[in-house]
Amino acid sequence: MSLADAINIGTSIVLSLGGAGVLIIGFSTWLGKVWAARVLEQDRMKYKKELEATKAQYEKQLEAYKQELDKSKALFIRYSESQFKLYNDLWGSLCKLRITVDDLWNQANIENLRALAYHLNKTTNAIESHRLLIEDGDYEKLKKVLSTLNEFKIGKVTLIRLKQMTETQIKSFNADTDAINKIETYIRQNKTSKDQFNSILETIVKDFKTRIRTIA
Repeated sequence: MSLADAINIGTSIVLSLGGAGVLIIGFSTWLGKVWAARVLEQDRMKYKKELEATKAQYEKQLEAYKQELDKSKALFIRYSESQFKLYNDLWGSLCKLRITVDDLWNQANIENLRALAYHLNKTTNAIESHRLLIEDGDYEKLKKVLSTLNEFKIGKVTLIRLKQMTETQIKSFNADTDAINKIETYIRQNKTSKDQFNSILETIVKDFKTRIRTIA
C-alpha cells in the first residue's frame, strides 16, 4: 500500500465518522499528550532520584576524602614541628661537642675527656632514639660524626695515659724510639679526626638549614 492509499483510507474513515471522528482524533491527541507528559514526568523523577543518589554518594566520598586529608595534614604538621625541634636540639648538641673537642685538643686532661665522653654519649642517644624523625642522609652524616669523634676520644685517652706515666715508665719510654713515634702518630691521628669532624659539621649545618627551611 502506498502512502497516498493510506492517506485516502484515513480520510475516508474520518469523513464516514463525521463529527465523532473529529472528537475521537482530538481526544486521542489529548490523551497522547497526557501520557507523554506522564511518561516524561516519571522519567524526570526517576533521573532526579538517580542524580540525587549519585550526588549523595559522591558527597559522602568527598567528605571521607576531606577527613583523611585533614588527618594527614594534622599528622604532617605534628611531624614537621617535631622534626624542626629535633634538628634545632641536635645542632645545639653538635655545637656543644665542638666546644668540648676544642677544649680537649687545647688541653688533654681527664676533666675535658669526661666532658667530651658525656656529650658524645648524650648526642648518640638522642640521634638513635629519634631516628624516625631524622632524614636518612642526615642520619648517615651524624653517624660519621660520631665515629670520627670516637676515634678522636680514643686517641686522646691514649695520650692522657702516656702523660700519667711514672718516672720509671718515662725513662723506659724515652729509650723506646718506637713509643715516641707512636705518640706522634696519635697526635697526627687526633688532628685528622678533629679536622674531619669540623668538615663534616660544616656540611651538616648547611643540610640542617635546608631541612629547617623546608619543614618550617
